[in-house]
Amino acid sequence: MAGLVPNIGLAFDAAYSTQQLIYPEMKIVEFSSYEEAVANWEGAASRLIQAGRDQDLETIAKMFTIAAMVDAPDKTFSQDGADITSQVTGTIESLLTALAYGTVGRFDIEQRYGGNVSGNEGTDYALRLDDAERTLIDTIGGDGAANRFVTQLDNGPRTAANPTAQAAALERGGDPNGAITVPMITMHTANDPLVIVENQAFFADRYRSAVANQTAQGDLIQLYTVPPATYSPETGAPYGAGHCNFTPQSRIAVIELMEQWIQDGLYPGQNAIVAAMGSDSGYSPLFTPGPWPDLAAVVTE
Repeated sequence: MAGLVPNIGLAFDAAYSTQQLIYPEMKIVEFSSYEEAVANWEGAASRLIQAGRDQDLETIAKMFTIAAMVDAPDKTFSQDGADITSQVTGTIESLLTALAYGTVGRFDIEQRYGGNVSGNEGTDYALRLDDAERTLIDTIGGDGAANRFVTQLDNGPRTAANPTAQAAALERGGDPNGAITVPMITMHTANDPLVIVENQAFFADRYRSAVANQTAQGDLIQLYTVPPATYSPETGAPYGAGHCNFTPQSRIAVIELMEQWIQDGLYPGQNAIVAAMGSDSGYSPLFTPGPWPDLAAVVTE
């Protein structure tokens, strides 16, 4: 919902932060081969997993810093984030997903569009830490850890996108402008490690801008599913955490709501949505995603 360039940009931020804070040898752009991209992902994954096993507090604090840069969730399909052990494990899982996209996925994207489509010139990483995140990082890594880490990121080397490749990615890879012309219903898990839920906030900002400019002619309804407070690693989250982890009923509900809206002219009000989604889908009418991590990327027309 945010488009290719902003999403691969966040994956770049995850790779850059990992390189600067944990794995200096890591290559993060312009991979020469698929095998090189895989090798860099494997090297990073090994560092993160080993730090978790060793209970290396300094590196764990750095991992929470990296996660904060890209809003990587600490809840995943297998981790409920109910205690610090689960939060660390879930954060590692989310970062491994982001880094896979930022290496193996990036190689494919660079091949498609002829070069690096995103960079971090002008990025202010310190702005991405809120007070709660700073407190958690300092609690794990020691007083001043959060400031040390973001200062290192802000003072690190910057990478520029290839303008031609970026333009091609925006043109052919998708750059949603929010100017919808037909009814639209979206559904997102609250905790998605691959396509973060803040994609919906990004799109909603552009939709509101399009409405203000009178270029949007269709209505937008955004639905969210939230996982239970606790669940076991063995069974996993029944809904709400993991990539597109929806119940069959919620998937069918979206189709039925859209069909009734288009064919019968019945706008999906809250009562209709609750009835269609059912009580076991995790649907939450009160959930609201936070803003896109890199606010500078949310360019409205």
